[in-house]
Amino acid sequence: MSPLLDSKNLIEQIRHNCSISDCRYAGTYSVCGWPSGCAISTSGEGAGALGGKDSSVVLEWIGEKEEEWDKLEGQEFKGITVAGKTFDPLTWRG
Repeated sequence: MSPLLDSKNLIEQIRHNCSISDCRYAGTYSVCGWPSGCAISTSGEGAGALGGKDSSVVLEWIGEKEEEWDKLEGQEFKGITVAGKTFDPLTWRG
């Protein structure tokens, strides 16, 4: 791993912002409807990760999401820091 790029930290920063986005913009679906409404999941969550699971596993996941979203409600996106430089997560140019 390059000393300039801590990929684990980068992934954690991106996941945090994705969780805030989910919390804010899941919109069409409640946290209960979201797993069934996700056709494809790039984060390893939702229908992609829960398909074929026992209902108790799905209900546990829903409970965890509800708790996570309650904690994230009202939070702002965080800058993404790479090699000591912080980027606005909503800007596509560096």
